[in-house]
Amino acid sequence: MNTSRDAVKSRVRREVDALFETFGRPDEACGSSQPKFQRQVLTQLAGLRVVQQQQGQLLGDLVTRFARRDMEAQANSEPLVAMPFDDYGTLKQFDCTLTGTRKEVFIRELAVKGGANPAACTKRMLRYVMTDHLACQFSWQGRKGKLSFCQMQLPSCITCAVQTAHEASDFTVEMAIREWLRHAPARQHNAIAKDSAAE
Repeated sequence: MNTSRDAVKSRVRREVDALFETFGRPDEACGSSQPKFQRQVLTQLAGLRVVQQQQGQLLGDLVTRFARRDMEAQANSEPLVAMPFDDYGTLKQFDCTLTGTRKEVFIRELAVKGGANPAACTKRMLRYVMTDHLACQFSWQGRKGKLSFCQMQLPSCITCAVQTAHEASDFTVEMAIREWLRHAPARQHNAIAKDSAAE
């Protein structure tokens, strides 16, 4: 307890010195009580600044702790996606349920997947949601006879989830989704070839 009190006093002294450097030291030779008053005011200000910084740090730690606990609780609860969807019908049904609280729960479920950067994070989430077989049926806007991915709720869920872990624009996440969908046929072809070679 004394150690933390001494640390606070030391920080207050440093803050007072910094304030004196900024505003100048009072002229103690003038013989009035003004220099003493100035020192007291600056000491109080420095003390308030130190306390404010400590409370800010404490608040930041609490926010981080609660966010981590919330994510761990979500990870330990029953997931909304038991395994990646493999057909459009069931994925579409699931997508239609992503509103309100359920959407928020799903975003937290996705956010736990993580990733080293926004693109890697996006791809991990997409792999969690659907197989390459199903991804082959989609393109971002649904051109060339494919299904439109951007019309679903999933893209906004993935974007929000990525942005909880990384600083990323909507466009960055969209480009990662587009790329992942575009390469789905090649991934599926490679997986089939690998399975054939193993037999």
